[in-house]
Amino acid sequence: YHYIHFCVKDGSIELLYCPMENMVANTLTKALPSVKAKHFAHELGVRIVV
Repeated sequence: YHYIHFCVKDGSIELLYCPMENMVANTLTKALPSVKAKHFAHELGVRIVV
């Protein structure tokens, strides 16, 4: 926390808000509608291996 706070304050990084419905990691932690799950899986590079 303190390191991130320092970096934001000195301008070396900028934090951007990401709404919960756009968080790609949700596909790994939440039950999602199939359309959103497929979209997030694609964004993460998850592929079906047969």
